[in-house]
Amino acid sequence: MKYPQGHLSHTRYKVYRNCYNRIKRKSSELYYTTKLDEYKNDIKGIWKCLRPILGKTRDKNSITNEFVIDGRTTTDTLKK
Repeated sequence: MKYPQGHLSHTRYKVYRNCYNRIKRKSSELYYTTKLDEYKNDIKGIWKCLRPILGKTRDKNSITNEFVIDGRTTTDTLKK
């Protein structure tokens, strides 16, 4: 059921949504601050903590075998 924007239920929803998002953001900030403080003298640990935030992976198998060069699709013929 959809309520119009000025409806009391919609207003309450927005208030609760904003409160939830604020708490979620603060808890995430607190978590990563604590983790980074834990690894403050360990650069490897800092990067271990930062990689998920940045979306980086260490998976070398995710590299594709197909590339487009000058409009033509080229595949890697060398097998490792």
